[in-house]
Amino acid sequence: MVILVLLFVFIIPLPVLSQSISSSYHSDEVLVLLTTSDAMEAIQYQPNEVRLYHRFPECYFAGLSRQTLNKYTRSGSNIQLLDERPWSSRYGISTKVGAQSFERAYQEFDVDVLFKSDEFDLLKGSEKEFQKLRQANYSLVEIEPIPLTFNPLPEVSMKRDNPHPSDPINTIIAKVADSSIRSYIQQMQDFGTRYCTNANRDSVFRWLRNRYIETGIADVVMDSFQYNSTWQKNIIATIPGTVNPGLEIIVGGHLDSYSSNLNQAPGADDNASGTIAALEMARVLKAINYQPSMTLRFCGFAAEEVGLKGSAAYALKAKQANRNIKAMLNYDMIGHRTQSQGDYNVYHVWYPGAEDLSNLHMAMEAAYTSLTRIQTTSYRSSSDSWSFYQQGYKSLFCIEHDFSPYYHSPNDLLTYLDIPYAAQIVKAGLATLLTIDQIPPSVPNVRVFDAGTGTSLFVQWDSAGIKDFQTYRIHVGRNPGVYDTNYTQTGLSRTVTGLTNGTRYNIGVTAVDIAGQEGSSVEQFGTPLSVPLAPVNLTRTNLANAVRLNWNRNSEMDLRGYNIYRSSESNQTFIKLNGNPIADSFWNDTNLSWNIYHYFVTAQDWTGNQSAGSDTLSAAPIDLQSFVMLRVADQGGTSDTVWFGMKAGATDGLDTLYGETELPPPVIDMCDARWRIPATNGTWLDIRDTLGEGQATRTFLLDVQPGFSGYPMTVRWNSASLSNGNFLLLDEQTHGSLIRVNMKAESLLVLSNQTISSLEILHTFAVTMVIHVQGKWNLISLPLDAVDYRTSILFPTAVSSAYKFNYEAGYTVQETLQTCTGYWLKFSTEENIPLLGVVCTSETVHVQEGWNLIGSISETITTASILSNPPAIISTPFFGYNEGYFASEHIESGKGYWVKVNQEGELILLLVNGEL
Repeated sequence: MVILVLLFVFIIPLPVLSQSISSSYHSDEVLVLLTTSDAMEAIQYQPNEVRLYHRFPECYFAGLSRQTLNKYTRSGSNIQLLDERPWSSRYGISTKVGAQSFERAYQEFDVDVLFKSDEFDLLKGSEKEFQKLRQANYSLVEIEPIPLTFNPLPEVSMKRDNPHPSDPINTIIAKVADSSIRSYIQQMQDFGTRYCTNANRDSVFRWLRNRYIETGIADVVMDSFQYNSTWQKNIIATIPGTVNPGLEIIVGGHLDSYSSNLNQAPGADDNASGTIAALEMARVLKAINYQPSMTLRFCGFAAEEVGLKGSAAYALKAKQANRNIKAMLNYDMIGHRTQSQGDYNVYHVWYPGAEDLSNLHMAMEAAYTSLTRIQTTSYRSSSDSWSFYQQGYKSLFCIEHDFSPYYHSPNDLLTYLDIPYAAQIVKAGLATLLTIDQIPPSVPNVRVFDAGTGTSLFVQWDSAGIKDFQTYRIHVGRNPGVYDTNYTQTGLSRTVTGLTNGTRYNIGVTAVDIAGQEGSSVEQFGTPLSVPLAPVNLTRTNLANAVRLNWNRNSEMDLRGYNIYRSSESNQTFIKLNGNPIADSFWNDTNLSWNIYHYFVTAQDWTGNQSAGSDTLSAAPIDLQSFVMLRVADQGGTSDTVWFGMKAGATDGLDTLYGETELPPPVIDMCDARWRIPATNGTWLDIRDTLGEGQATRTFLLDVQPGFSGYPMTVRWNSASLSNGNFLLLDEQTHGSLIRVNMKAESLLVLSNQTISSLEILHTFAVTMVIHVQGKWNLISLPLDAVDYRTSILFPTAVSSAYKFNYEAGYTVQETLQTCTGYWLKFSTEENIPLLGVVCTSETVHVQEGWNLIGSISETITTASILSNPPAIISTPFFGYNEGYFASEHIESGKGYWVKVNQEGELILLLVNGEL
């Protein structure tokens, strides 16, 4: 049997089932348990925000960003946080089997228990500890950090009301032979061990392949994957379908074995018995030259005992290929029975959404065998059916009721098996396979529409496409799966009448063949109404001087169109914007001045009935006179456009009222530009509050990403569209050491440095700062981006030139000054000197080995806050000057300072305790 599974074992093209512990889809990911309903809602509305790593009967093991977790928490969703340090170690589902299934304790193991339930425990630990658990007879399946494709199992019926003409099933299953099963199991036992890393694994594969070939199956292939540096081989034997070859039925069991002594793992019950169940079914079908309607695949899965590796690899590839597997029948340990009890009990391990498959198998046991079927939820994750369930395929697992006392031991031998009992299970499985193959397929694309009369629904569907088609049945009822009315016809549509206005009806359509066998159907529902339903999912897009509205199209057959209503902050009365109802499900409201507008939409039928209004939403058109457009393009010319600007009352967060809409995460290898807004994926429009008293600077953060063609990237803007104040375009990485562009003087940036993926725009009004100087020599600095950098303009009362120092040239006269550089300058009297410019809140200063004369930024900072690159190059205190040198713990704005460094590098001066 298996090693239990909880979080899913995944694999990609060349499947290598080893967990990449360091990999994570998002650096801020946390791991949680999501209820099935929360998972469905999240995938529907935020598909890029949730990663489902494992499916459980009632919940999902999932990854969320912290931002998304906070959203759910604020909305009141019941989400259980499991791990805030995801993938820092391995995850696994642990259980015990048989009589010890509920005796799970971990005091002797160095693992963290993240979650406990009656069926399983979710653990976090090392590969070494997980192996110790396996050796202690725990079933342990690891979870790979690869998301599942969300695919809820359909709730459809799979039943057999009438036998096929002359009921050939009895005749066919009678050919299942005890002698054949016994011989095959003995031959597998004779390998001594079939542990997956044993050197004889290829011999085991070749033996099973030859047995399938002997049955007459021509299509017998190897499906390989890698596990722990070894190549493992599933075996897949296929009988192609003749009517519906695109539909598949999988029958499987694992071919490997496990024991407390890996060199003596005969595995007669676990799991030669299940492997041979699939082989014996194939042998019987080929012996009678059975021509299946659907494609039948008989599988022997490798490396099941170390965590369902073979079936996980195969099921994942099936899902990636979008294969239509109608059912997966799994057999694992079907040979042991306590004969003294006299019963023929067998366990059916069922999965949510596949109850009908379990019910069908039990019906076949009742009809064709002496077995007593018992449903259970134990063992769900302990065998290969779990891998298929993870991928959204209907699965069933049959296992003996009296669990073998020789499980995972050298005594798991044919001697202790009840072969007639195993043969009964094989017969029931074969009868189930034949019935599924003979049942007509589901009717595709069933649609239900409101006819608009209040008493009728219109139903349409596509052809079932079966050769022995007889009729369709339309089932109608007020509860799912419970029908009080049905109709029979051969056409592809029907109007169902005599219904009650406002009552929801469930409608299913099935196909019936000439034998009277009825297929399955995905149930749809509809509600007859005399008045149209209110339109739903009203959304808006703010455009230049316009607003675009979109909504979902109604399904009423008598729908004439929609009406659009609008009010505004300045006129709060809603007015209808259109004349006759519009047929489209969108509306462009154009030629708008800037205002906050409110909208709702109604639906109207041909008799004039009008629905209630949709939800009301607010919008604000983009004011081209207030906002600036940036166009970002990569080397291949692929571009993206963003806007920025200011409005009174805007915030640093997401202002949906002003048109800021959160974007989905950027697509890899596509050119993308977006403003960074805290706690969002970013926006294409960033609006900030207007600059005012005490608000000298606004910072806009822009993240850029090239497409396939890569760097260089270009950023273009219209410098004439910039409003009052100064606009500096900087690299966020160094805050201006690598990129510093005056946006009013330039209109283009060519970004060639591939390490730069984020820019910042500093919008600043010029301010006046005052520097105090003594009537003597002073160490001064220019602490802002000046309007004019000439020494004579900045310091007209100085009685000396400005002197700059470096080791190579010594002191040199400077006619123009630079920010954050230290200078000697002499004055005749003590005075306060005003300087006009834009505040500088950070600066990177290049320093040489030895003594350096540096300057300051627009605010006083502590010397402890100064960073260096490389680290720890500062070897002395910082020395200021005032009629003598003094060690200082602060870098005062407007002053210069000496400092010694032990190697060439950079000093980074940064305001860390607030914003100007």
